[in-house]
Amino acid sequence: MKFETVLPYVIRQIDKVSSSLSARLSVQILFRPRKSTRNNKEKEFWATGEPVEFASGCRGRVFGAGEKKIWVIHGWMSRGSKLKKLITACQETGNEVIVWDGPGHGDSPGKRTSLAPFTKTLMSDIEDLDKKPDAIIGHSFGGAASAYACQLGLRAKLLILISAPSSCVGVFERYWDFLGLGTKARQKFMDIVEREICLDVDSMSSVNFISDLSQKVLVVHDDEDLMVPLSDAIKLRDIRPDVEIFETSQLGHNRVLHDKKVCTRLSEFLTANLSS
Repeated sequence: MKFETVLPYVIRQIDKVSSSLSARLSVQILFRPRKSTRNNKEKEFWATGEPVEFASGCRGRVFGAGEKKIWVIHGWMSRGSKLKKLITACQETGNEVIVWDGPGHGDSPGKRTSLAPFTKTLMSDIEDLDKKPDAIIGHSFGGAASAYACQLGLRAKLLILISAPSSCVGVFERYWDFLGLGTKARQKFMDIVEREICLDVDSMSSVNFISDLSQKVLVVHDDEDLMVPLSDAIKLRDIRPDVEIFETSQLGHNRVLHDKKVCTRLSEFLTANLSS
């Protein structure tokens, strides 16, 4: 039986006995990303990049060369090597592409992370490496981290968000619904997270992050994304009317990364705005 099938049943049974325990377990499970093995094609592609170890101990690859620097940030329980077509499209613009595996992901060490420490590690690694981003691209959780990094002061000219959630609360609510977590456990879950990150979870949202940013923002989102609904992208545009939304159809949350039209639009956006 699959982990995704067993987990909700187990959490619901625990929740009947102790909402505190079900909340603690739910936090621990969510913030411990699971790694999977690369297939041969993924390994071959990843080997074409130049390995880099960042100051934090996180690892990644550098692809191509050029004056402008494009940083690419993967999503939750993903890794840079899964973004071959996206990376290739960025590289073909004639710019250098830096692909960063966050803590607990890909080649990087660590077992536990969440948005705030993930983003602060990213910021630290960017500051240490002499390849400051002219553009930063993030998928899903990586999009939220990229937006947060810009809000914290990252001076990239362009921000591209692919399948990115508009708020942490929305992500948590979908996770709670999946688990069948009760009302008491949900509040205790929030209390645990806020104590850990020393921040109000309501403030941890891409809507807040991008509201007053100087970056030009492109949002890519699919109308059949079941993990992060298209309405999240609309919320981002509502808060920033100048945000451009490139909407796709029938690609879902992950296949959007491999779509030819998406890669072409990203290439056009980067070329038009980095050449000036």
